[in-house]
Amino acid sequence: DQVQNIDLMTVSGFCRNCLAKWLVVEARKLSDDLRSKAQSSGTDGIDADELDSILRSLDAMGYDEAAQYVYGMNYNDWKKRHAKNKVSDEVMQKFNDSKPLWASHDKQILTKRSEGPPNKKLGSSTSTTFKIESKDGAATSSLLSNVCCQDIDAPQTTKKSRRELPPYQPPTAPEVSFSMGILTVSDRASSGEYETGDLSGPAVKDAVELAVTMSEDKVKLQSTTVGIVPDDIDAIQSKLKEWADISNLQLILTTGGTGF
Repeated sequence: DQVQNIDLMTVSGFCRNCLAKWLVVEARKLSDDLRSKAQSSGTDGIDADELDSILRSLDAMGYDEAAQYVYGMNYNDWKKRHAKNKVSDEVMQKFNDSKPLWASHDKQILTKRSEGPPNKKLGSSTSTTFKIESKDGAATSSLLSNVCCQDIDAPQTTKKSRRELPPYQPPTAPEVSFSMGILTVSDRASSGEYETGDLSGPAVKDAVELAVTMSEDKVKLQSTTVGIVPDDIDAIQSKLKEWADISNLQLILTTGGTGF
């Protein structure tokens, strides 16, 4: 509920209102399918009155009713609770730039086929109506006049041969600091057999420090602890537990000729 419809449209091309419209479209498809099957092969054991009640429920499902299911309440009540009063120029610009992504809807399909309330809700024995009211009990006008989606018959000011995504805006990197441990696992390095000494541990350290440098002070490396152990499970586990549980190192990297 904290995510605004305008942000959903900007990122994905559809919003809660679109979901409501698609519910209506599926209700129309289901209604047509049931009628077609009933005409071609009968009601398949379904009581005629029951089938009529189901069809009337589907046909009485309109955009306003579907929106109330999607929002979990009347749209105006949801708007009072969660909608932001003002939208910045930057947000509006991104919203307008995303128009090629917007979902299209046919108002004709969204129009109710039956204005009268159904006797039963999709075959349920409980009577119901699709009366749309706000929290204070007042009836509301149709949402069709207050949508953020593109209608299929709306005039297009610009035609594009292909869909274009708005420029990607990477999220702002959080400022973090951490301590690091680099453990080389190697029998020969731990016994000092290499004339050059351990090379993999320092290479990992240099790579991490370079990445930290490129973060433009967003990431800070507080300290680096290095160690070398032989290819022995107990030795490896002991060092890792010491660093994690006692030294409280926040990032531990392993490397070495053993295959880490």
